[in-house]
Amino acid sequence: MTTLEGMETMTVAEFGWGTATVALVVAAVAVTAVAAAAPVGSTAPHPPATDRPNSAATDHPNPAATDHPNPAASTDPAPSVDRNVDPPDGADAVVRNGSAHFVGQVLFTDAFAVGDDVDLERPGGTFVTDVPLEGDGTLFLETDVLAPGDYVLTDNEGTSLRFTLVHQRYRIVPANATVRNGGDGSEVRLTLESNRDGYAHVVSSPDLDASRIRRVLGTGTIEDVDGDGTAEVTIDGGTTVQEFTADFDGVGVGNYTLVFGVPDTDVSDTLTVEVKPYPPGEVRIGGGEEPLRVQQTTRAFVGGTTTLPEGTRIRITITNDSGQPFQRSAEVRVREDGTFGARFDFSGVPQGQEFTVTVRQDTAVRARATGVVVAPPSLVVTPSRSPDGRTVTVDAAVLPDGGFVAVATEEGRFLGVSAYLDPGAHENVAVELEERLGTGRTDLTVTVHRDTDGTLAFDHPENASVDVPYRRAGIPLQKSTHVRVPRTETATPTPTATATETDGVTPTGTPVPSPTPTDPGAEPGSGDGGGGGGPGFGTGAAVVAVLVLVAVLAARRRR
Repeated sequence: MTTLEGMETMTVAEFGWGTATVALVVAAVAVTAVAAAAPVGSTAPHPPATDRPNSAATDHPNPAATDHPNPAASTDPAPSVDRNVDPPDGADAVVRNGSAHFVGQVLFTDAFAVGDDVDLERPGGTFVTDVPLEGDGTLFLETDVLAPGDYVLTDNEGTSLRFTLVHQRYRIVPANATVRNGGDGSEVRLTLESNRDGYAHVVSSPDLDASRIRRVLGTGTIEDVDGDGTAEVTIDGGTTVQEFTADFDGVGVGNYTLVFGVPDTDVSDTLTVEVKPYPPGEVRIGGGEEPLRVQQTTRAFVGGTTTLPEGTRIRITITNDSGQPFQRSAEVRVREDGTFGARFDFSGVPQGQEFTVTVRQDTAVRARATGVVVAPPSLVVTPSRSPDGRTVTVDAAVLPDGGFVAVATEEGRFLGVSAYLDPGAHENVAVELEERLGTGRTDLTVTVHRDTDGTLAFDHPENASVDVPYRRAGIPLQKSTHVRVPRTETATPTPTATATETDGVTPTGTPVPSPTPTDPGAEPGSGDGGGGGGPGFGTGAAVVAVLVLVAVLAARRRR
């Protein structure tokens, strides 16, 4: 018989060997041939599979054996093994031959044996670092300090595992970053993009606790992922493209930061959302720049106006941090006319005490103003006289917010009002009346009014909804009084003698009668005092004087 090389073959009998001998020789040759054909390192001295749980040597033969039948001719690293096990606690992934992982993950393998010296190398044999094995021969490789690229784990027996490290891409793309904390505009739509599937998100915030984060996102599990004592929200099922909706309904006004991350790769991205109040609107307390003046009463009113919709719930808080500290608070709703307010007990707060009023909607500060405690409104009026019947004087009035003092008849007919009075106390307030009071007594009603429309002019008679009266215990502050107008004494005129024209002569003056002779026995200046004449003159004397005057005039004419 001739071999393929052309050599003749000889039978066993020709060699003179026995059958048993031939069998031994054939067996030895066969073992030698198998050893020569096997890949280098594939027979690493590992315990049998029954001694090493999870070993997959028989289930997963070296895939490189069929791809590279001649390892010497291949540029690939030494033959590798493929492991198919789940990562234990403390590991994120299991290294398999040719597997890809993410920088930051902790990799695991049990492909090596106790006592092996394992190195981490680059393809081509560039040494990176040695990797110690655990006591049971398992290996945990932390990759957070490694650069992306290809690596090989290899031991002194020639066993190797090839794998690749890549960076995980992770990005948040918000559709919007400004929302309202109510209504239809409270949501932020998010898209998370990555180059990885099958991971978990961890969401935290320096501004929101875990329970609020979960309410905002509507999903997730609360747990302390990093063991720092602060809970986060974990969301499983990360994919390459994943959408979330963050609803900030009910969250206070402000800026909020959400941090999305992946725990095993330490990649993260941050989103900041600005939350504006809902609904939009303005709130005003008091009179603008001037401090709010609150009366020292048990039912002092504090309120304002707003463009917020009717029914919007807001909270009024009054605080003072100096002097005598105090705090008052009440929750109210916006009325149909756009006003709001509440009554507070300031009876124990001293006059002149300053404070701060804050109006909040949820946690959003809508308005803030300063204020001061003032004396409550008061009115002092007593019956009086009005010499001309056109002016009434009010003894004293206190108007905490300024205003007017008005006078009306007892039946309510408006008579007059004072000029505008600044906030504070006033004495002897003059009220000019539009019509004169009649002689004698007139019953009146005096009322103190606010300047609610800020015009400094009294508009109440024409519009009863403005410049309304001050109130005490809910009752308009007014007093009844009366005024007396004295009778006017009219003087009776004294008749004056007037000379008449006689014979064309008109006297130029009023003649004064000359005294007539008296009784020679009478004392000068004496008389009976009757008749009402002047001293020493009686009725007869007056007649004689007139006759003498006429005679004198006639005699002059004859001349």
